[in-house]
Amino acid sequence: MTSPLRSSVPPGPREEPSGDPTLIWWTGALILLVVNSLCAVVLANAREQGRGTAYAIGAALGGALFYVIVCLVVYGIARLIGQVRTTRGRARLYCFTLGALFLGNAAALAGRFVNTKVTAAERRGLEVTKDSIRHSGFGFALPLPSADYLPSPEMQRRLDSAFAANPSMVGWVFRDSGTGQSIVIMVAKMRRVNEAGFRGFVVGARRGFKVSKFLSDTVTWRGDEGEYRLDVQHPSGVYISMRCLPVRLTVGAGGAIVCVQATTARLHELESVTSGLTLAHK
Repeated sequence: MTSPLRSSVPPGPREEPSGDPTLIWWTGALILLVVNSLCAVVLANAREQGRGTAYAIGAALGGALFYVIVCLVVYGIARLIGQVRTTRGRARLYCFTLGALFLGNAAALAGRFVNTKVTAAERRGLEVTKDSIRHSGFGFALPLPSADYLPSPEMQRRLDSAFAANPSMVGWVFRDSGTGQSIVIMVAKMRRVNEAGFRGFVVGARRGFKVSKFLSDTVTWRGDEGEYRLDVQHPSGVYISMRCLPVRLTVGAGGAIVCVQATTARLHELESVTSGLTLAHK
């Protein structure tokens, strides 16, 4: 029986993978660890400005240790349920974990770069008709009680001076020269508006009325909508009613809190104005 002929052509060299997959996963995990640590420094410096180089170094070290601990905890859970059996699997798990953390950091960093400074166009954007006041950029509208309420240059200068140190705030004043009653509209731009931020704003707003007698003071938040209502009596005898609402601006522009304040001789005399504040942005 004739044996099969063997090929006289020697076998070619075996092709090796272009790189060690395990090494690639470890390299990716290390890069993500460094990037996440740098993100921790940037976010920490944004929260605690002026702490210096030592603080930045500490933040980097603390951030790195935090991410290492998170990876070890995730690895421990995965190993406990039998999902990681090899070195490559461990490296891949670390890489995915650090990647997920990076996405969270990237979202936080993006929020830090939202411009909260009120622009010149936004300052000029108030539209006044014979029976309403509205601002398309900030998305609010409210009724104008009568044609007797006109912009007050003197009170406007005072308000602008009060907001001069905070470029994220703007306001407009309308006054009835016959009765002395006034309407003040205020807007505070924020990177984002959530319940914690809204309640923090309310705490700060209350301090402006510490010499007044509080008649009502309520803050509510349901879902992603909130409302603040305040009624006080100033020592001079006039009544001040205020209502604030959070508004979400266009994508990338963050949010704002819009307030309308009515100063009257009798309580709730301009209730139609404060209760009539509505928002177009939902």
